[in-house]
Amino acid sequence: MYNLVLLHIDVNAAKCIGKPLSAIRTVISGAGAAGISICRLLLKAGVEDIVLCDRSGAIYAGREGLNSAKEAIAAVTNRSMCKGTLADAMVGCDLFIGVSGPGIVTPNMVRSMADKPIIFAYHGYPTLIHELTYRRHNRNLHVRGYKEEGTITTPFDMRVLNDIDRFDLVIDTVQRLPQLGNRGAYLIQKMNDKLVEHRQYIKDNGVDLPEVRAWKWNDGKGVEV
Repeated sequence: MYNLVLLHIDVNAAKCIGKPLSAIRTVISGAGAAGISICRLLLKAGVEDIVLCDRSGAIYAGREGLNSAKEAIAAVTNRSMCKGTLADAMVGCDLFIGVSGPGIVTPNMVRSMADKPIIFAYHGYPTLIHELTYRRHNRNLHVRGYKEEGTITTPFDMRVLNDIDRFDLVIDTVQRLPQLGNRGAYLIQKMNDKLVEHRQYIKDNGVDLPEVRAWKWNDGKGVEV
């Protein structure tokens, strides 16, 4: 299950920061069975820039003292031949995955990572992600997920009650972009108005708004006018 969660994080992180999955720089701490398994899963998903680290630092092809498992994974990861400590590997990385011991990542190491906020709409329990990042000094990971709110209602309203609907996610994103100024304030108000409209519509009609029910994926082209 954790492998699937971590893959979901990588996929959504790529979309949010505007990089193809192949370009997401991922650093994994822990080169045991779990770390190598995660490596292979991400490679199969299309992630190309992965640096796996063990107690001695970054694993790369030709490094002395590697066992057969680490030699095999070194042959298909760390194409940039990153060398040095875990701290060195984390500089500028987009995603860090820790599957080794606790307390190995310092606040300065986290601050050295790529700095783009990520809103992660996680389709599961957000406490899982909070537990994985508990007490870490990373303000760039914001989790939305299932909170067991809502009973018999419309499908979209279940998302609204759990704050993972399109309107709440836009509000949450814009609130973390103060540089938008008045444009951001206008968009937040517009989204709040849509939430009011949504609540009134399902109360009167018992179904979701027509624009929600009729929504179709359009290859990421945005709203069609």
